[in-house]
Amino acid sequence: MKQESFVTSYLSNGFNATKAAIAAGYAEKSAHVQGSRLLRNDKVAEVIRKELDSRGITPAKCEMRLAEVAFGADLADFDEWLEGEKTLAELNDEGVNTSVVKACRVTPSGRSIELHSRLNALIQLARILSMHKDGRGPHHEVGPDPRLSQMTDEELEREAHAVGIDESSGEESPEPPSSN
Repeated sequence: MKQESFVTSYLSNGFNATKAAIAAGYAEKSAHVQGSRLLRNDKVAEVIRKELDSRGITPAKCEMRLAEVAFGADLADFDEWLEGEKTLAELNDEGVNTSVVKACRVTPSGRSIELHSRLNALIQLARILSMHKDGRGPHHEVGPDPRLSQMTDEELEREAHAVGIDESSGEESPEPPSSN
């Protein structure tokens, strides 16, 4: 019963295992551990996987979306919107990938736009790809690592280096860093 409640909450709350565990009745103090444990449970993972598949959310689509953020539109692609010349819909119709937009604001002093973090997406992709390469298979967890959105730029750069991304270019480093 708690597992079913966990799955329902997990799928409706943005894939937050800790919040789902609390909603399912697990103690708040141990919810992080319980949420992680439940995601590794084969039966729970299978139910989540089937539900995501039924919604058209597949690992391949998630990887593709991460790649769009990591390698998609640049801020320069939005100059015409920032200058008030075009709408985001018009830019999208012209082939600009507007799905990389995290937030946009129009104020009396002007317009601003924020794109999803390329570095965050690159780190996620590197983790996924390294898991496929070393035979461990895909992650049981779905969605972005919530820790990444809370990290400073310096912490993100260290994380990128740890998974073999050259943070100056966003490209994969020729050799992963040694673990010495």
